[in-house]
Amino acid sequence: MKILHLIDSGGLYGAERMLLSLATQCRKLGHAVTVATIVAPQDEADALGEAAVRRGLPHRQFRMNDGLKLRGARGILRYAGEQGFDIIHTHGYKADILLSLVPGRRRQRMVCTLHGWASTGHRDRLWWYETLDRLLLWRFDRVVVVSEPMRRVAARYVAAGSLVLVPNGIDLPECELAATAPARQLAPAANPVRILAVGRLSHEKGFDRLVEAARILVADGMDVLVTIAGEGDGRAGLERQIVASGLAGRVRLAGYVGDVAALYRDSDVFVLCSRTEGLPLVLLEAMSHGVPVVATPVGEVPAVLGQGRFGCLLADGDPQGLAAGIRRTAGAPDVADMASRARQHVRAAYSAETMAARYCSVYADAMGEAARVGR
Repeated sequence: MKILHLIDSGGLYGAERMLLSLATQCRKLGHAVTVATIVAPQDEADALGEAAVRRGLPHRQFRMNDGLKLRGARGILRYAGEQGFDIIHTHGYKADILLSLVPGRRRQRMVCTLHGWASTGHRDRLWWYETLDRLLLWRFDRVVVVSEPMRRVAARYVAAGSLVLVPNGIDLPECELAATAPARQLAPAANPVRILAVGRLSHEKGFDRLVEAARILVADGMDVLVTIAGEGDGRAGLERQIVASGLAGRVRLAGYVGDVAALYRDSDVFVLCSRTEGLPLVLLEAMSHGVPVVATPVGEVPAVLGQGRFGCLLADGDPQGLAAGIRRTAGAPDVADMASRARQHVRAAYSAETMAARYCSVYADAMGEAARVGR
């Protein structure tokens, strides 16, 4: 098959890294894969496009202003037709909406992956875009979700035969390297306890909760050093909260970090404090590196953590509960054993190879259906 992946990308975050892993593995399976990025005319950087080229993946960039630019969408479809792609696989609501709104039939089968909805209920522009995305899902031959809660929501908009659940996967080389390392031993009095969180600095990621949890822990006498890696429009608010909480020396906003693996290796506890998620790659990556996890019960997180067998699964995202979960995990006598089991679980169930095989079945099924109905 000849597959075109399309995304409007703002950096190398979860959806982008998943896309790269999927494209790489599909190429290993013998398929021809191209990564296409939608980039604003004023943007100089194209982190995903550059990463694709480093992996040896063909890359095509489309320059397009924000908004519903149907002329640009037609250009993408024209390129796909000229290049003879069999599958167009969109990632994220912007790419979904753009191609869905172009009228008429197309030769290529259309597949989209819903990586997660970032809106937390506020009726802002993001909420409207995500609502429009859901209303246009019927235009796709197959809709892939990465979590069971997302499947239940998407089922209201998509016919049962077109909706598929495919969990995210991560590249195994990192897991194999981590698996050879000895299980980490975290003493209850570790000085300081090094806490890591990774993601976009945006409301849905809940980093404000982590800052408040850190304030609670410090007030209770626990020595912590928190690193939050990522960039986003929520940075200024977090900076103000950190200063107001008296945590300037204890909570660090590291910005965008290219080598996240180094952060995992240097951390004692990984915290996922999100208000909403699909299946976050950072959770799988932390588990693959043997870092003990404390996480909120959002999206597919409870299933990944085995309902608490492979990490500390919180009842909710309340900062008090988050602080208690961090304290409990840092002092647990069996934390190393739990982290080791989590690492093995990720290697067995969430590899990029397994993910790619499932997606290739989705592609083949969509193409086979098209052939059966004569499209």
